[in-house]
Amino acid sequence: MNETSHRSISTGELLMALSEKKWRHLLVLLLVFTASVWFFRYYVLSYTSSTTIVVIDGLKYDGRGPEKSLPDYLMPTDQFNRVLQVVNSTEMYDHLIRRFKLYTHYGIDTTAEFRYEKVIRRLRSKIDVKKTPYNSVTITVRDAYRYVAYEMANEIATYANELNRKQLLVIQRKRVNVYEKTYAKLSDIFAARRIALESILNRFPATESNTVKSSENELSQAVHQLSRTVDEFSSTVREQQFILEALKESNSPTIVQQQRALPSGDSLLLPSIGISLLAVLLCSFLQVLFTYLRLQYKEHYSFLSKNKNQ
Repeated sequence: MNETSHRSISTGELLMALSEKKWRHLLVLLLVFTASVWFFRYYVLSYTSSTTIVVIDGLKYDGRGPEKSLPDYLMPTDQFNRVLQVVNSTEMYDHLIRRFKLYTHYGIDTTAEFRYEKVIRRLRSKIDVKKTPYNSVTITVRDAYRYVAYEMANEIATYANELNRKQLLVIQRKRVNVYEKTYAKLSDIFAARRIALESILNRFPATESNTVKSSENELSQAVHQLSRTVDEFSSTVREQQFILEALKESNSPTIVQQQRALPSGDSLLLPSIGISLLAVLLCSFLQVLFTYLRLQYKEHYSFLSKNKNQ
């Protein structure tokens, strides 16, 4: 039995065994090749398209007075975080799902449980947001279809501007409301203080005393200081109102698309075929190995089966 189980299999004998089932082997290889091309083309490999956007540095007050500092949410240091929040927002995801019919595109059953979670998870895996060394942001989209990848990248950049504008409008409206209320209170306080100080000045006797004149000057300076403080705050309020009005203008972008995404010019079919040929080669090796082992131990298994029947 040992001699039979370890006998040498010649090349001719192996080729003869393979040729007996050549059509079966060829059919298996053809199925493996076709399935591999389809799998790698649509489920593993993907096209990529990237767009570069820049968040504007801010809207400055265009008045005659000196420039004021920008609102903190419009500073360049906060640009990347704001883009990241906008791109990864629920509003953005819902817009892309509707715009590109992603349930159908990703093959997700709309009647299945957790369908929304599945499409969001799939969508998140397809979008990358990175900050460049030049204070801009690159948005990259991956998809099995080149035109979907580049259209989605451009759509994200366009819709990010709309979402960012909405968020800035909400914040700026609240900011202007606070400034206007503060200015109204400050004006009331100034009016009351000015009346009180003028009343004090009127009670001074008409005398040329140095002490009286010094007191009059101090009170006048106090009134002038209050007036200047109110005027400066009034300028700040006008600046904030100007920013709000600028944000309301539909043609005033808050995010500029510096470089539009373009469809990839490469083909995924050739890489898929190359990988599939490797899969076919591996399958061919397994077929030869299986045939060799079958011939090697054929008589051994026949002997065991014969003894078992006896």
